[in-house]
Amino acid sequence: MEGAAAVIAASKTRFHRCRHEFF
Repeated sequence: MEGAAAVIAASKTRFHRCRHEFF
């Protein structure tokens, strides 16, 4: 699940508020 890794990296930057949308 490489997509999950991308989401984690993004959530650490500025997408922490949109993190729940990816999951």
